[in-house]
Amino acid sequence: GSQGHGLQRVGWVDGVHVKTVDPTIRSIQLRLSTTRTHTIRIRAAGRGSIESESTATLTVPSHVSLTLSRASSTLTFHGSLKRNRMPFRYQKLWVQTKSGSIWVTIKSAITNSTGAYTVTLKGAVVAPYRVRFAGAPGVTGSLSTAIRK
Repeated sequence: GSQGHGLQRVGWVDGVHVKTVDPTIRSIQLRLSTTRTHTIRIRAAGRGSIESESTATLTVPSHVSLTLSRASSTLTFHGSLKRNRMPFRYQKLWVQTKSGSIWVTIKSAITNSTGAYTVTLKGAVVAPYRVRFAGAPGVTGSLSTAIRK
């Protein structure tokens, strides 16, 4: 028969069944604890079933801070990114503003050797702003507090 015919993908986290999905599904999202190690197992169940090796992953939290200062129509964004409470160096951040009900990226920044960043935005209107870190392998994403300035 054709590859994948009659198969279902079944997933377990820490020995507990969490998902059964159709074989056409290529990815799923799971909510995992940010402070412990999880064992994840995926199996294709059906004719000629295949089982993956158990994989251990550790996900640690991140935190991005934001301070905003304004001089006329120029905003300066200052802050830092931490991974598990330690500086997280050379990571991409996105400066966002709220447009209606959607957050829109208007600029990006890279954290320096101490995990700090500074971004200047000229011609900035008074609006809510935030900084977003999308995450990295083994590190959760995070959002700064939104500040209206």
